[in-house]
Amino acid sequence: MSQQNSIGCYTFPQGRREYGFFYRMYWDVERPDEVYEFEASEQTEFVVDTETRLTVNYLGQDSVKVPVRAECARYPQITHRQQSLATRVTVGYTEDGARDGLIYCFEEAYAFIGVPLLNELLAQGFRGIESAPVVKEPYGYSDWLADGEIVMIEGRCSATTTLVIEPQEFNVCAQCGFSPLVCPECSANRLDLNDRLVCWKCGAPWLREADTDKKDLGTCRVQMTARLSESAICLDRWDGSDVCAGLIVTRRVKEFLENAGVGSFRAEAVPVLMDNVSPAQMDSLKRAQG
Repeated sequence: MSQQNSIGCYTFPQGRREYGFFYRMYWDVERPDEVYEFEASEQTEFVVDTETRLTVNYLGQDSVKVPVRAECARYPQITHRQQSLATRVTVGYTEDGARDGLIYCFEEAYAFIGVPLLNELLAQGFRGIESAPVVKEPYGYSDWLADGEIVMIEGRCSATTTLVIEPQEFNVCAQCGFSPLVCPECSANRLDLNDRLVCWKCGAPWLREADTDKKDLGTCRVQMTARLSESAICLDRWDGSDVCAGLIVTRRVKEFLENAGVGSFRAEAVPVLMDNVSPAQMDSLKRAQG
């Protein structure tokens, strides 16, 4: 089949996947009866702690922008994704309780812990933790939280695979020849006002969908794969951190939190791409397991 009649795929990188090394964490299981709100899965674990713990709601943050991946500098002609790292976070009061361990938050995208737990994580030698001080909202109940009592944590290392165009010969605009349409490192892409994926330079659409106009079929040489697998850890992107972006942690961090009894959490296993793993990467994975 000629390249003109062929179609590229917009997909996560494929390959052999294994579980048991990394977990995406959520502090959203506060009581035993709440376990049943989540779909059971062999790749999901629940740890339930019955102690009442401080609950807050996220109100906003001061932050700095950093590149998701340093390798993106190879493609200066497009606007790359950036990660927002918090420098100070403001929260509101919801419910009082223990504040030395996990701190519950209604917005699951944010992870708060008590400073004693942060100090213990660092003392254990866990790497990759970024923390930001938390302050209370300036209005309302004023003495419920002391400065420096809790922090928000996140990871800087972006270790998961991103949507890419495969094979790379299709990561080129069929109309003007501009490349890349999608950054192979951070998955940055351009949307037009109609939310269509388009070329950075000429604006021609490139993703073929069911409702694609016939006049655009010539430039739409890529389609979403019918069997889109989930994102996975790419070991070439992983720098050995125990805490990565998206609150993905190594198994040894997950087990430490479980054994420490610091609060309830849900842990969803994240697969690792295991094709062409080097001996050094395998040694790092074994250390990640604890």
